[in-house]
Amino acid sequence: MPAEELASTVFDLLIVSVPITRKDDMDRIRRRFANLTAFLRKLRFRQAVFFGSVGIYPHEDGLVHEDTYPEERLEQRLLHGERSMRSVNPGFNILRLGGLFGLNRVFAKYFQDKVCATGAQTANFVHVDDIYGVIVRLMESGVSGATYNVVCPEHPLKKDVIEASAAKYGYELPSGYEDTDQTAKRVGSDRIVRELDYAFAYASPLDF
Repeated sequence: MPAEELASTVFDLLIVSVPITRKDDMDRIRRRFANLTAFLRKLRFRQAVFFGSVGIYPHEDGLVHEDTYPEERLEQRLLHGERSMRSVNPGFNILRLGGLFGLNRVFAKYFQDKVCATGAQTANFVHVDDIYGVIVRLMESGVSGATYNVVCPEHPLKKDVIEASAAKYGYELPSGYEDTDQTAKRVGSDRIVRELDYAFAYASPLDF
């Protein structure tokens, strides 16, 4: 789309997704979002969504809601991404996504014949169909400036999810489990259910 046409178009919905990995230091993150926000400020849109991550919360036991932790306890690189979007427009909706599965992303596929060290952790996952469903509800509701966890309401152990998806899709099981990390972190999605009246298509990762 030519620049002049881009500038004159009002988009119904803007979706922004920026992968942030462990290899990305804060300087790189700042440069990336500085370039992105400069571009986004040229656009006009009615609603906007930024795909954040539940990785923003500390890795520790307990039930986690959107406002459980003060900002200084959040993962600062991920928080910088969210703040950058709100600097463009305070109406940006932020969806903190759980581990995303569905379509060709099958959890068991990544552990075939490997030793799994995280099987005793609780799963904070979401199906791609529910990402789509949530976006539709956001558009229907006209909500802006909200932050939501988007995670299956149920949190089985990752070991159980691996074995359920292996049986369903025909993958080999892990060669073994080393339960070195048994963190029972459970990210709650109560707010999005309550405020958007959203019903998850997949209440549990066992159903993926």
